[in-house]
Amino acid sequence: MDNTVLLKMMDSLLSGGGLDYDGLIGRLEAMGFDIQEEERYLVKDKYDVWLTTSFDLDKKVGEYIKRGYGPSYVSRVVAKEDADFNIDKYDWAEAYRIAINKSGNRTGKKRQGFLYRRGFLSNSVID
Repeated sequence: MDNTVLLKMMDSLLSGGGLDYDGLIGRLEAMGFDIQEEERYLVKDKYDVWLTTSFDLDKKVGEYIKRGYGPSYVSRVVAKEDADFNIDKYDWAEAYRIAINKSGNRTGKKRQGFLYRRGFLSNSVID
């Protein structure tokens, strides 16, 4: 079996989310892959790496949200790590509230500039 095709298909399936290890094996077999013992080890290793990366990414994004950074800023940071990132999965309203508190006594254009630098683009900022 060509493992590169298997790995690409696994990436595609895992990026969609919602699969556990057995579900991943089942989907691959349903697609016509003949998963033997050797490939099961490969699939398991890839799944474990994906699971760890996914957990670390959620933790990192959560930390940025707690510090008041918005979706645009966090997207740029995550893009450097070459990880799959679903922007709609997170509570940006909490990050916005924190950023507003951190903006202190800034008002008008100064507040808007502060929020923009923290990753809240003009179309996502609601005052």
